[in-house]
Amino acid sequence: MKFYGNIGFSVTQDMGDDVWKEVITDKKYAGDVFRLQRNRDSGEHINDGLRINTQISVLMDPWFQDHLSGLRYVDFCGSKWIAESVDVNYPRVNITLGGLYHGNEPEEEPEVDPIEETEGNSGDE
Repeated sequence: MKFYGNIGFSVTQDMGDDVWKEVITDKKYAGDVFRLQRNRDSGEHINDGLRINTQISVLMDPWFQDHLSGLRYVDFCGSKWIAESVDVNYPRVNITLGGLYHGNEPEEEPEVDPIEETEGNSGDE
């Protein structure tokens, strides 16, 4: 089975004045799905948790390699799953998925209306 989707990374950005912020960034990757497995986590919670224990293998580019420690989730089958463990076998990286990811989401860029931007910069003030 083939994989193509977003992989989420935590990237620390300098906001100025020695203030740093953790920002989630999505990058698209393609690869292979090696193992499809689903488990129910029954524990201390009222509802059982779902774990998929699926393993996805993607080619690691230089950006991925530089941000490997910030790997947070993989968007697979319409949901974001925690990247539970990573096995680096260069140039591939095998990511084992766990439970559903409930952390920070990528920040969306504000949409700019090109008509308003043009009118605002007309210089007729």
